[in-house]
Amino acid sequence: MSKEQISEQDRLLSLQKELSGSSKGSDIALIALFLAIIFGLAVAFFIIPDKSFSEEENRALQGAPALSSPGKFADRLISGKFTSEVAEYYADQFPLRDSFVGLKAAVVLGLGGRENNSVISAEGGRLAELPKSFSPDTVKRNTDILSRFGEEIKKSGAELTVLAAPRSADVFESFISSPRPLIYTEETRQAITSGLSGTELIDLYDILAPGVAAGEYLYYRTDHHWTTLGAYYGYCSLVESMGITPYSLEDFTPETVSEEFYGTAWSKAGMKWIAPDRMQFFRYEADGLFTTVLEGKADSAFDGFYDESYLQKKDKYAAFLSGNNGRVTVTLDHGHDAGKPREKILIIKDSFAHSMVPFLARHFDLEIIDLRYYKEPVSELIRENGISRVIAIYNYDSFVTENSFNILRISFEE
Repeated sequence: MSKEQISEQDRLLSLQKELSGSSKGSDIALIALFLAIIFGLAVAFFIIPDKSFSEEENRALQGAPALSSPGKFADRLISGKFTSEVAEYYADQFPLRDSFVGLKAAVVLGLGGRENNSVISAEGGRLAELPKSFSPDTVKRNTDILSRFGEEIKKSGAELTVLAAPRSADVFESFISSPRPLIYTEETRQAITSGLSGTELIDLYDILAPGVAAGEYLYYRTDHHWTTLGAYYGYCSLVESMGITPYSLEDFTPETVSEEFYGTAWSKAGMKWIAPDRMQFFRYEADGLFTTVLEGKADSAFDGFYDESYLQKKDKYAAFLSGNNGRVTVTLDHGHDAGKPREKILIIKDSFAHSMVPFLARHFDLEIIDLRYYKEPVSELIRENGISRVIAIYNYDSFVTENSFNILRISFEE
């Protein structure tokens, strides 16, 4: 090795020694900062009280897993249920969780991704919650139960009609850039149709999807529900199938009640830069003459169909009928038509039905039940109220994922 090479190596070694002090200091500072963040979050996790409900995401949060008897605890541990609850607990109660969800969404989309937490960003600021999977067995089980229920209530003179509304992912598909994710629209439609072949079915896809594709505001951009205009189209299809002429749009006065509606898809996606939705009530002169009663309790009654206290909360869609309840009764109790005989119908439903109720109430008194919360025999409710028509109003996702239809088995297993 030449003297020149040795001299060069000495200079490099000397330079490294000079820089080592400063770089070591910055490394220590970085490690200290990292440990401080971890320690701070750990301390905050135990100091900040647990939350039972996330208004941002409109869902219940996992609480601390309860310790059970040694035998049951061992079973939960072996099955993985306990560790799953622990993981969900830490994820749901993590400090600054909403901020981290938003940061993750920004990073994912910044790196060229299109979805976060199974919500995809589509053209025009639309957010579509992607179906997790398609389960033909679940659809068959649910449609079989509905069909059997329809056969059973015929014995008491009642008829069943099923109204199926597409999901936001189904109607937004034309706004999702290629390659498009699996949405299972046709598979789901076919499974519902074939499963309800002996029951009157109104599938709204061919009515709503073309309207959305043409730019009509029929589904919220940030939520999984249809808008009030979308619900109006569903109402028209339903009453026309009954031989009833629907009220025209000119018979209603749209009232914008919020320009700041952020729905479930927005909360789940973490894409905080997406603009909010506009929410409207379609008012008419006599809509305050109706009485809405929750869970059969007189002290819960209010005039009209809207609980406007929810307009000051995150879950603004719950302003329709005061959100999810096991049983809701809507009757015309005031005005010149009060007391006159009106047909009473039963609606079994998910939350898509809520914004349709004000339209249907112009024709009928309504008993409305949500099978996720109502656990009484439905056939008994039909007999007690002299109901001759039952309407099931659900979006596709309920057919694919719900287990609540099982309560209807009581009607034909008594």
